[in-house]
Amino acid sequence: MTEKRKQELTQLLQEALANLEIRQKSADGYESMHVNEYRAILQRHWTSYSDSSHVFLRAAILYEPRIVNGSTKSKLLDFIREEFSEFIHEDRMQSASFFLRGGSPSGYPLDDLLKQLLKIAIVLSVEKATSDFDRCTKNPSGFLQYIALLQGIEVEKEIQVFEGMRIFPLPNSPSELPHYLPSGIPHRPLDLLGKTLLVIDASISPIFCKPPSLPLPETYDWDSLPFEIEVTGENFSNFKADDVYKKFCQALSLTCNSAVQAAVKWNFFEKH
Repeated sequence: MTEKRKQELTQLLQEALANLEIRQKSADGYESMHVNEYRAILQRHWTSYSDSSHVFLRAAILYEPRIVNGSTKSKLLDFIREEFSEFIHEDRMQSASFFLRGGSPSGYPLDDLLKQLLKIAIVLSVEKATSDFDRCTKNPSGFLQYIALLQGIEVEKEIQVFEGMRIFPLPNSPSELPHYLPSGIPHRPLDLLGKTLLVIDASISPIFCKPPSLPLPETYDWDSLPFEIEVTGENFSNFKADDVYKKFCQALSLTCNSAVQAAVKWNFFEKH
């Protein structure tokens, strides 16, 4: 974006925050939350591990920011349409993070992207939201990690296996567990302390693409979406996560003389 466009977006986001309310997503009834409380909830949700039973995680999922001033919201949506016009079809977009989570091939409405932009502005600052938006218009790829919780092995410190691949122990304090552990993981926080993670660094591109027309055919080819994943380092040609997990755990089992398995596997894509 040009400097003039950045200033325009910053001003629109400032107007939005001045006309904002935090409400439940459900259309039934009405319940709001103070913006400061919502900010504190998201800050914790984005920076530390959250057990799915915690009230702050529930609030982060059930509540969302809404712009009270209809004119400001319309201007922001128009701004997104202008900057991302090549990725929009029927007012919907497809993103790498949505693709990785197994979302619908038809993408998501622009209103969802606007809400994510508002969350960044609320938690991190309007300037950060503008910077992230600008980066998405210029950088075609995003940072991605393949992560597996290993059982059958414990390490005392991080071990670099190859470039872009490492194993390391989780901390021994619940408050220090990293935020990229997925919510609802079938382990209590205390069961995770000191456990071993396998992490593989990668990138995915593009960040956004234009979704297909609706309605989708009954047998839609999910692989037809243009997202490509590139793993860091040269040791992972023809990379398939499950194959790497399986072969690496087999090698560890022989080395450690004990059965090593990938107990839980997930992808992590930083969305802000």
